Amino acid sequence: MINPDVTQFFVRQQVWSNKLDINIKDGKDFVIGFEWGEIEPGMAYGPSLSLEVEEAQQLMDQLYACGIRPSKERGSAGQLDAVKYHLEDMRKLVFK
Repeated sequence: MINPDVTQFFVRQQVWSNKLDINIKDGKDFVIGFEWGEIEPGMAYGPSLSLEVEEAQQLMDQLYACGIRPSKERGSAGQLDAVKYHLEDMRKLVFK
């Protein structure tokens, strides 16, 4: 269950283009948009978006549900478990 006090992300892929729509909800309110502006040399500025770890995980889960995967995929925990079981089976066949 998602904590309603934590920022939530809702991601869906547009059918008519290669873009993802990302909506951000903070409590009861949706974030309407970001402010774009030019940065002058030497100008101090903060991050575009700052997330708690739980919020980043929720965003990652939403992106994953849309088919987005890391570009340098290292295999998931489920894949690693499957390989372990396969190796166990191979050892049984070879050594018994």
